[in-house]
Amino acid sequence: MTSFLAMTVANFKMIVRNRTAMFFLLGFPVIFMVLFGFLFGEGETRLHIGIAGEDSSPIAIAIAEQMEQTDGFTVYRNDVDHEMSAIDDGDRLVVIVFSEGTGSAQLDADIYVNQSNPTFSQIGLSAVEQFLLQAEMEITGQPRMIQPTVADVEAESFGFIEFFLPGVIGIALMTNGVQALSSTFVAFREKGILRRIKGTPFPLWQFILSRITTQVVISVFQIVILVAIAIMLFDVQISSSYLAMAVLVVIGAFTFLSIGFIVSAFAGNTDVADAAGTLITLPMMFLSGVFFPTDDAPGWLQPIIGLLPLTYLVNGLRDVMIRGAGVEAVLLEILVLIGTAVAGFLISVYFFRWESRSA
Repeated sequence: MTSFLAMTVANFKMIVRNRTAMFFLLGFPVIFMVLFGFLFGEGETRLHIGIAGEDSSPIAIAIAEQMEQTDGFTVYRNDVDHEMSAIDDGDRLVVIVFSEGTGSAQLDADIYVNQSNPTFSQIGLSAVEQFLLQAEMEITGQPRMIQPTVADVEAESFGFIEFFLPGVIGIALMTNGVQALSSTFVAFREKGILRRIKGTPFPLWQFILSRITTQVVISVFQIVILVAIAIMLFDVQISSSYLAMAVLVVIGAFTFLSIGFIVSAFAGNTDVADAAGTLITLPMMFLSGVFFPTDDAPGWLQPIIGLLPLTYLVNGLRDVMIRGAGVEAVLLEILVLIGTAVAGFLISVYFFRWESRSA
C-alpha cells in the first residue's frame, strides 16, 4: 500500500509539473465554458412548440405542417403524453393539443404555456395565437373555427448555460480519459518505462491503478472547478443531490479511461495515440448533445448517437443536475457507462503490450 501511494503521489507531481497538460486538463474546459456562457447564455432565438392530436382533423394537420415551415418555430409532433412530459421538463415553450370541437366544423386547441420565464412565455403565446388565427383564415377562409383554451404549466426553468454545463463536464471527462491517458501510456511504453516496471517487484496492476486513481481525482477536481465557476459567474442552480452527480462523474471517468486504455493498447506511438484520440472524441463532442439537443438530428443519425457513451453521460448529468433526478432515474445511463467501462478494460487488458512493436 505504501508503494501504491508513493506511485500515485509521483503521478500527481508529474502531471502538475507539466504546464501544458495542466492547461488542457483544467484551463481549457473552464475557458470553453466561460466563452460559450457569455456568448450564448442569455437567450434563445427560436420558439420550441409541441403539437399533439393533429390527426383529429385535416385542419389540424394543415396547421401543423404550416407551422413546421414557418421561420422562428421549432416544431415537435408527438403524442399528448410525450409533449406534456417535454413541457414539464422545460423542453417546450408551448404545447398545442388539438381535439374535435363541440360543433361539427369546430376544432378545439388546448394551449399549454411554459411559465418558467413569464416574459418569454408571453412572447411565445402571442406568436402561437397570432399564427393560429392567420393559419385558420388561410386554410378555412372562416374565423373562429378553432376554439383555443390557454393553460399555464409550471415547468422547470433552465437556460443555455444550465444545458451546456453537463456537456462541458462530459467533454472534460472524455478528454482527460481518452486523450491524456492514452498519450501518457504510449509514451511510457516508448520510453521503456513499462518494460522496466515489469522487471521490478512493483506489480503492474498497482502501477495502472495508481494512474487511474490519479486521473479520476483530477477529473473530480476538474468538475468541482467547473461547477463552482458556473455557480459564481452564471448563477447556475444545481437541482440534484451532489451524490447523484458524483456517481455519474466517477463512472463516466472510468468509462473514458477504459477507452483511453484501448487506444494506448493499439497505438504504436504518441502521434498515433493523439490522432486516434482526436478521431474518437471529436465526433462524440458534436453528436452527443453537448452543444444542442439531438432530438432534431436526422433519423439515420439517431442510432449512431445512441451508441456514443458521451450521449449517456451528458443526458444523465442533465437529468440529475437540471431536473433533480436521483440515481434510480438514470440507471439506464449508469448501466451503459459501466458496461462500456468493463468492455473497454477487458479489451485493453487482452491487447496490452509491455513494449513498442519496434522494440
